[in-house]
Amino acid sequence: MNATAGQNVPPPETADTDRPILPEGLFAELRADPLHAPEHLALEAVRRTGPVARAWVAQWRSPRATPRWQARQIQKRFTWHARYSGAAGGVLGLPGAVADVAVLSWTQARMIVHLAAAYGFDPCDRERAAEILLLTGVYDALHLAETAVKVAARRAPAAELLKHGGGGSVSEVAARLAVMVGMKLGKRALLRAVPLLSVPLAAMGNAGSTKKLARKAIGMYEHKAAGRAAITHQ
Repeated sequence: MNATAGQNVPPPETADTDRPILPEGLFAELRADPLHAPEHLALEAVRRTGPVARAWVAQWRSPRATPRWQARQIQKRFTWHARYSGAAGGVLGLPGAVADVAVLSWTQARMIVHLAAAYGFDPCDRERAAEILLLTGVYDALHLAETAVKVAARRAPAAELLKHGGGGSVSEVAARLAVMVGMKLGKRALLRAVPLLSVPLAAMGNAGSTKKLARKAIGMYEHKAAGRAAITHQ
């Protein structure tokens, strides 16, 4: 299937996952190990989204469908998801501000996986999880993010921890995930108290932060791709 600029762009997710909500059971699993909630979310994004991102990018193998063009389509799609994530998050049955943070974190992590695939990096590689943590500001150095991912991955699966009585509060998980989206929970909760303003302001905030993150991720992957190409041609 060839791509040309101006054609309608299909969603970068399948029908089952192309919605701005958390996968069923994911938040409960994050509660099993709230200290490493960002790491578990990043690993899960790679596991669930990696194969879908790889297939989506493969659809657009064409000279005109450059990595940058694909990246722009991904940015647009996930910015749309982020804009509406607040309303969709309500179906989780969590407090509004907490739902917004969780869904936005998941949306942005999936976006990064797709952007990596667009620039030719394996979206199923665990290294993508470390890059999610770096790009979202959970860690300020890649080696720290890589170490954190290894620590989280070596632990028992979060679902198993939950079965054996482990688990933190919803607020503990939300506080950890808020770091990923640069959000202050107090400010988010305050917006929720102003019904006429909360939806549009939350939508604009989500979209703005997602666009900014996309630009940061695109810059990083373009730089990595250029470095890889230089080594290849030596």
